[in-house]
Amino acid sequence: MAAGFEGMAALAERNLGLTALFAASDMFALGAMRWAKVNGLSVPEQLSIVGYDNIEFGEFSNTTLTSVRNDGATLAKAAVERLIALMETDAPLPPPTLTLLPGELVIRESSSRPGQRAWASQHTGKP
Repeated sequence: MAAGFEGMAALAERNLGLTALFAASDMFALGAMRWAKVNGLSVPEQLSIVGYDNIEFGEFSNTTLTSVRNDGATLAKAAVERLIALMETDAPLPPPTLTLLPGELVIRESSSRPGQRAWASQHTGKP
C-alpha cells in the first residue's frame, strides 16, 4: 500500500488534473485511496480509483474498491502451458506473444462516471 500512496503523491505533484486512476494492483489502489483521504480528496466524487486483482480487503475498505477480477487458475494454466512449450524446443526464443484472458469489472464505491463527479463538484463546492 505504501507504494500506491507514494505513487499517488508523485502523480499529484505533476498537476495532471486526474479524475481517475487505474492501479496495477488493489494494494496500489488502496494506497492511492489513503493518499486521497489524507489530502482531502473525496473518492469517487473527485477521483475514481480502480484496482486490479480483486483482493478481499478491497471489499471491506471504508470506500469499497472497484477492481478487475481475473481467474487465477486460468492465468496460471496459460503461463505454465507457455513455459512448457518454450522449454520443449531447442529453437531460439520466439518473440513475445500476447495472450488475452477474460476478466470481470467488479464495480464498487470507489468509482463513478465522470458526469457524476462533475455534478458532485458543482453541488458540494469541491473542485
